[in-house]
Amino acid sequence: MRRALPGLMFNLVYTSMAQLLFTPEQLAAVLKQSRVNNKKWGITGVLLVRNGQFIQALEGEEAAVRKLAATIQQDPRHDTFKVLYEGPIEQRHFPDWAMGFCELPQTDETQGESLINRMLAGTVTASSPADGARLLRAIFRAFAVDGRSNAA
Repeated sequence: MRRALPGLMFNLVYTSMAQLLFTPEQLAAVLKQSRVNNKKWGITGVLLVRNGQFIQALEGEEAAVRKLAATIQQDPRHDTFKVLYEGPIEQRHFPDWAMGFCELPQTDETQGESLINRMLAGTVTASSPADGARLLRAIFRAFAVDGRSNAA
C-alpha cells in the first residue's frame, strides 16, 4: 500500500461489477449525488461504465479517497471490487471533474483485448507510479474519445 506524502494528492483506481444493471435514471441519480459529495470532500475523478462494469479513478487527499473507496466497496450494489492502482500523485489528472462520466461503447472481438478491457476484467493492476500513470492515461483517452462523455 503506497501512501501519499503530506501535500501530495492520492489516486486510487478500481474496478467493480454492479449486482444489477443500473437504469439510466438510477445511474444519473448516483452521478448527481456523487458529484455533490465529491465536491464537498475535495475528490475529483472519472467513472467509466460498460454493461454494469465500472472503472473509476478517484483523486484527492488520501484519507478522503480511502474513505470513499471503502464506502463504495461496502455498497451492496457493487460486487468484485478490486483496486487496480493506489498511490501518490503530484497533481490531479482530473482537476475540473467532481465526477466525469462515460458509458463505454461495446467492443468488437476483432479489436483484441485493450487495456480498458483488461481493467474491466480485473486482469491488470499497476504496482508502480509509472504503471498507475499508464492506467490513468488509458482511462483519460477512453473518456476523452467517446462523444457521450460528460464531466461535472
